[in-house]
Formats: sequence, C-alpha cells, structure tokens
Amino acid sequence: MVSKVYKCRNHKDHKFHKSYKFRKSRKNSRFQDKSTECNPVEISAPTPKLTNEFLSTFLEVPKSQNPLAEENEGVIDDIPQTGKVHFLGGVFDDITTPGSPGLIQRSVTVGSHQSLVMPIIQQSVDNVGWNFTGFPGYEAPAPHVLTTEEQKFINEKVIDTVTGLNFSLDGKSLIRDCDWEKYRVASSSPYTWDVPETDDITNYRGGPYPDSWIEQPYTQGVQDGYWVQLDNLSIGSHTIHFTGTVNYQKIDATVDYNNSGSIGDHPVEALLQYLSTLGSATQQIKYQVNVVSACQYNNMFL
Repeated sequence: MVSKVYKCRNHKDHKFHKSYKFRKSRKNSRFQDKSTECNPVEISAPTPKLTNEFLSTFLEVPKSQNPLAEENEGVIDDIPQTGKVHFLGGVFDDITTPGSPGLIQRSVTVGSHQSLVMPIIQQSVDNVGWNFTGFPGYEAPAPHVLTTEEQKFINEKVIDTVTGLNFSLDGKSLIRDCDWEKYRVASSSPYTWDVPETDDITNYRGGPYPDSWIEQPYTQGVQDGYWVQLDNLSIGSHTIHFTGTVNYQKIDATVDYNNSGSIGDHPVEALLQYLSTLGSATQQIKYQVNVVSACQYNNMFL
C-alpha cells in the first residue's frame, strides 16, 4: 500500500533547472514549462526485512555513539548511513523500565535518493535478556530460550495495546486513524546482531549473562509495531513528527499459553503478567530533515 502526497516546489525556496517539453500546434510551436509540476511524496509501510535491518543496525552501534540511547539526546542525532535506505531512530527503552522521555528532537541530513524508514512505535523481544535470570517474579525451573513463536506472541499482545498514533510531514497529518493497521509490520523471521564487546546499548555484556548466552544463535529476536517509509522527499528542509503510546496495563495477561489449566506457570505467561503491571510508554519524536542531492550527500563521507 503506497499513498502519494503532492508537495509543490516553491519558487522562492528552491532553485531548479527548468525542463521544457515542446509540442506542436496548428498555429505555432509552443513550449510547456514543467518546472512548476508537483512531485509526489510516497508514504508506505516498509517490508519486514527492512524493520529487521533497522534493529540489527542500531543494536550493533556502541551506546556512546547511539542516537537511540536517552543519554545521547541533543548530542547524537544520527549515524552515518550511505545506502539507499536511511533509518530514523526512536528511543531505546528497556521494557522492564518503561517510561515517557518526552519530546525528542533531532536534526539529520539525508540524500534525495534515500528512502526514510522509521518506527512510530515498536516492541521487540530477543533471547538474551531472559536466558539466564528468568522473568521478574517468576522462578524458572531451568533457563528458558524463547522460541520465535513465543517472541511473536508476546510482541503481538503488547502492540495490540497501542494508542495515540500520529505521523505528520511539514505540519500535515498523513495517516488517518482507520488506516494505521496498514502500517503495522511484524518480523517474518528473526533478526540477528553481534553484541559489541564493550559499550553495549542493551547492557547485556557485564550483566548476569555468561558469554555463551551473548553469542549467536541466542542474539536474535523479532519485532512488531507501526512503521512508516517515505520516498521522494524534495530537496530542502522538512519536519517529521510522530508519536505513539504502548499501554502495558491493558495487556491481556489471562492467557493460558501452554494450556496447562493455570496461568503463570509458563515464561510467556509470566512475562505478560509482569508487563501488565507496568504503566504506559509514549514515544514522541520530531525530526528536522535536511534533504540534499545524492552527489552532495555522498561527498559528506569522502
């Protein structure tokens, strides 16, 4: 599903090369000035593969250099990205300590050739954080490695509680409330990443986890959430603003996942019960995006 939003160039704000298309007339030859035509901005949902690439990319960035880390707010806004896709990050939030950090404002420069992909709000579950210590309030009889299906189930229950979704470009809201389900994207397969040896944003290294649990295949997970992809942004300055809220207290924690006849005797049930005791977490991000030509952008990295 792709929607197109037409944004016309402003003669006062943009310099551009005029393109003329000649056409014949019975009376004389005339030209048509196409320089004032509008360019469509395309808004769509990214593929599950791209959402996985987003997580793999940012989880491998050291915490001290990672724009997703709350302590880097106002200091680090972006990471170098020279491919055809430019990821705009949200905020990395440990689900055991959810909260609302308030409005996060960032400024980035991107190339006109790049697609912009961003999570409005998302939930991811990986193996590492639960392999060794078990779940809060749950005494596991043995370390439990969550299966992909168990991870997907937890994510689904969390994202089902999301409210307050909004996405705007240059002050105009682009997605109607009834259309948001078209922008929900879940992993179709696990993402993987290499945990940095030091300065790890997940704080897995140096925690209670033995090294054997912080290596692949354990460092994998899946995500679910609401995502937006933008294409064909015109050269110049743009404002992107998005927000969404996860309401953990609304999670359905009455699920008998393993059909045992009791609730709380399976790690999935225990984690859902724990999450349902938490409050809500709101993500509010405003990006000032400077779009430059592909040539100018690539020269930044020479």
